[in-house]
Amino acid sequence: MKKLFIVRHAQADAYGSAASDFERPLSPFGVADAQRMARLVACELAIGQAGSLEIFSCSPALRTRQTAALFLEVWGRSADELKAFEHGYATTTAAWLDHIQGWDNAAEHGWIWGHNPELSMLASELSGTDGVGGSAVQLSPADIICLQFEIDDWGAVFSASGTPTLHLVASQQRTHLRP
Repeated sequence: MKKLFIVRHAQADAYGSAASDFERPLSPFGVADAQRMARLVACELAIGQAGSLEIFSCSPALRTRQTAALFLEVWGRSADELKAFEHGYATTTAAWLDHIQGWDNAAEHGWIWGHNPELSMLASELSGTDGVGGSAVQLSPADIICLQFEIDDWGAVFSASGTPTLHLVASQQRTHLRP
């Protein structure tokens, strides 16, 4: 069984606060929200623990790298474990899916941090909940959704094959879809 955790980056500084959108940092609120969500998911699921084999991948944009790094810091994990997915910024759901399908099968959990609309679309596509004219899953800043796959090979992740097991909404603390 594999679990994919999809995390939208936390709140960034306003547009125009950096030389480009790619270089926008997290706002102070975003930093606090990312830390809070990392603590929440660690307590709820006992994941992200040092010593467990997990994959951590993020968009190369500054705010996304900062969000992911804060999660790893809260969990006591090394920042060296985080790998930037070079095509994770202004990308497609197909690019993320291709990336995930190439992951090491020894890892049971995989984490991705990225941007909307791609991550909401990816979560919708993988869970089979994509709606007409848009994504059925809507990830706000720092939201987390977990999809569970009854597979042993990341290469077998495909559309409508994942079951949403948890959706943590930053603005509401948490909402469980299924125990």
